[in-house]
Amino acid sequence: MSLELSAGTPAKARVRTRGISRAATLALNAQGTAATTPAPQVAVAETETNFLVLDNRFGTMIYVILESDPRVDGAFPALAVREILLERRATSPGVSQQDTGASAAIGRDPAHLHHFREFGSDRAVAGAGFILIEPRYVGPSWPAYVSAFRPDGDKPLKRHRETSRPASRG
Repeated sequence: MSLELSAGTPAKARVRTRGISRAATLALNAQGTAATTPAPQVAVAETETNFLVLDNRFGTMIYVILESDPRVDGAFPALAVREILLERRATSPGVSQQDTGASAAIGRDPAHLHHFREFGSDRAVAGAGFILIEPRYVGPSWPAYVSAFRPDGDKPLKRHRETSRPASRG
């Protein structure tokens, strides 16, 4: 068997073979082309370790998924924390995860309860056989959750009494 490069541009050089099958020749040509052709940009999903807090302080279970461990925050209440895997929805190149996070639905894998995935809609969660997680908060830290998510409502602002001085007479 001998291998010879046929004439042509280096980027598209083809291997011409003698004594091997046509399938092997095609495979060698495909390898040569694949090595020189740039791969197309595709959307890639990321899996990150996050922290799950089940906040039931307000009568409704709220799934709080945080990027940082809330146990290091001094103001964190004594709630259970679990490490989980969150698979972020695949994004196109140039689109940040923050652009997709707010509108995404979160599903939990029923076969692997520590694995969560971000989907484009509630219907996509159900279609994949995942359990829809609602209500939920996905964010960077416990203080961010406390400041953004207030199930008991905003606290009323204190009104300062205006002290009115009687006009001086005289």
